[in-house]
Amino acid sequence: MKSQLKRIAKDIDYPLLIVYVFLLLFGLVMVYSSSMDKAISNDKPYDFYYNRQRMSMLVAFFAFTVASIIPYRHYVKPAFIKVGIVIVAIMYVQLKFSGAGADIGGQRWIKFLGIIQFQPSEFLKFFIVLTLASVLGAREQRLGRLELSHVIGALVPVVIGAGLIISEPDIGTAAIYLAISYCIFLSVRWKPKDFKRLALGTISVIGAGAVFLLLGGGQLLLSGNREGRLNSFLDPFMYAQGEGMQVVQSYLAFATGGLTGQGIGQSVQKLGYLPEPHTDFIIAIIAEELGLVGIFIVLGGLGYLVLHALMLANRATNPKERFLAVGVASWIGLQTFVNVGGATGIIPLTGVTLPLLSFGGVSLLMVSASLGIVMNISIKQKMERRRRKELAEQQS
Repeated sequence: MKSQLKRIAKDIDYPLLIVYVFLLLFGLVMVYSSSMDKAISNDKPYDFYYNRQRMSMLVAFFAFTVASIIPYRHYVKPAFIKVGIVIVAIMYVQLKFSGAGADIGGQRWIKFLGIIQFQPSEFLKFFIVLTLASVLGAREQRLGRLELSHVIGALVPVVIGAGLIISEPDIGTAAIYLAISYCIFLSVRWKPKDFKRLALGTISVIGAGAVFLLLGGGQLLLSGNREGRLNSFLDPFMYAQGEGMQVVQSYLAFATGGLTGQGIGQSVQKLGYLPEPHTDFIIAIIAEELGLVGIFIVLGGLGYLVLHALMLANRATNPKERFLAVGVASWIGLQTFVNVGGATGIIPLTGVTLPLLSFGGVSLLMVSASLGIVMNISIKQKMERRRRKELAEQQS
């Protein structure tokens, strides 16, 4: 038993584990710092959000550990994916027809047991990675290189999932979901002619979308608070007393923080100026309290997770490994870009969380489970390399 534990300990990807745990703890500290005024203004104890996040972190770490131990091949089995699809379908039925949904920021959230609120799209991002890895991986294993006709069926769950997320309505998360799917499709071993067709198709879709917007079709998408978000993106200072307030206050947080920040707990913007300092705008509070140094630490940690997963994908001998690693890397990378891009005015606000750092139990759980799968892939690859080395030494 002791020798088996030593063998497992030898194969753990410690850099990945250390960065993951560091970001969890760093996020917990920043949630505590950024949420105290928010909790008091909502007639809750000052550490209400901190305690909720701490419990969520423990559950998320447990999920990470379990996903690290169980071989990844079990997650891409059709039976597991079917169970996931049924669970997500039940969530959306509840959201649309049972009255279990709550309106928050113009979007529909599921309210569970009166205390847990979440969007089913968090589960959809997780299961689309598993679904595409299962379907595309099995076909690539069987055929070697794929043609476009081989993947038409895989587009069905992608389109259905995007439609469900848009119905929440959540255009930003739908865009991330589609981008994750597209990144997985890009990592397929295509036949050269089909890769060219995919590239031409992508350019055509982007061109058609641009023409649609130029001809005024964008007005169809600007319902609810989306027009306000677009206005705040185009000229936040003109709408500083309304839709642009969050972006302007975020700018002030970044400017005030400077290089090293005002110190932990010293943020002014969290005192009612930024409506969601512990969720959508936690990066702004990090910038104000820890400055550019804090931003580099956060983005460096998240960037490491993305690049590390991509390196594992590049070394993968099994296509399912490759698709899983690419899917998780693109998920974390794209969601980070969208969150930070919205807070800095690079892109319109979308309301998505910063992975592993923002307050939100279900988001933390899903990202942690996906990183656990990446850890399992890394352990498997290290075991394979060690076995090859031992075999080579025996033969020599």
